Amino acid sequence: MNQRRSSPPAPAGAISVLASWPRLDDWAGSKPKHPLRSDYEGLPGQRAALSVLEDVIVDLEAAGPPGLGGKRKQLKTASSWQDCLDIRTELLVAAKLLAAAIPFVFLPTTGSPQPDIEINSGALRLEVTNRWVPGRSSLEETLEAQLKGTGFTIGILCSTEPARITDDQRGQICDAVAAQVATGTAFTLEEDVVGTGGRTATLTITGTPGPAGAELVTWEVASAELTDHMADVEAYLRNKLTDIQKNAQAQAAATVLIIEASRTGNGWVRPDWVWDSKLQALLDSTVSNFVGLVVVFTDLVSRDLRAISAADASATPAIQTIIGEVQAALATPHPAPKVALLVRIWRRIRERFAARALERHLARLRNSPQ
Repeated sequence: MNQRRSSPPAPAGAISVLASWPRLDDWAGSKPKHPLRSDYEGLPGQRAALSVLEDVIVDLEAAGPPGLGGKRKQLKTASSWQDCLDIRTELLVAAKLLAAAIPFVFLPTTGSPQPDIEINSGALRLEVTNRWVPGRSSLEETLEAQLKGTGFTIGILCSTEPARITDDQRGQICDAVAAQVATGTAFTLEEDVVGTGGRTATLTITGTPGPAGAELVTWEVASAELTDHMADVEAYLRNKLTDIQKNAQAQAAATVLIIEASRTGNGWVRPDWVWDSKLQALLDSTVSNFVGLVVVFTDLVSRDLRAISAADASATPAIQTIIGEVQAALATPHPAPKVALLVRIWRRIRERFAARALERHLARLRNSPQ
């Protein structure tokens, strides 16, 4: 779901746009401006994402883990799509623990800040967070929105793929493009995007006028080299590891930091075996209170996760074992019971009909005159 447009408030008595997902609709409360409602445009991908979240909520409500009401309250009061993503990830992690029969509770969301989930009767705590870094897609969406009706085609050539384009940088680029589009003539301009450590990506932006309705934004990267890009991705993950508030939450008990990094640059393209060593090096070289780090990648339309973990060298063997169990639980593919069940039922019906047809055929043969 994107953040470009907001739907007008629903009139009194109107059917909620979330009516197809009754539990999610209930969790989101009654406010028309809730992010899940105001950002909803009825696109297939949005519907699939909401269906996944609905299924997760249904499963968790059926199990009734302690503290689930606090997560419901958090979703109800969410004021941004980022808030919704954070809660979604916590619920998805909890659903994975549930499927793996790992006992857990949601820790209270009121009072002193603390991690999100406690497992194995306090043996380990999990702090779950997202590292959503605005980047290429945010810039493309903003440009597409402001180009409507102008007929301009915008081509962007990057010297290297930027891991992050800040809100200020995006605004500056869009303002520069808008000023050129306003002239109605073809143009070329350059903008620099400065990443972590002073690494710079140069964006060469060309604009070509055309008929209204022909608007298009294209993106090309001149270099396939991702070394600097991945260095930036790792820096953003390290920022989470060293976050003062999160480290304070991890002081009271052994805590693992779980970072959902699907929208942290192009971190998802790196193979798991490479992430294994990179995460261990990142954890070993960073001073923090966390005994482990897990990075997960997922898709909004799926309950499956890629999960890569690292344990601190100071963690006890028992804690390291639990971290491995958590990683395995998160990485276990989610079955599709409804589809699988329908397939099994159909096969059984087909086999039964085939058997009965064969029985009738044999009976006719036995009863037929020789």
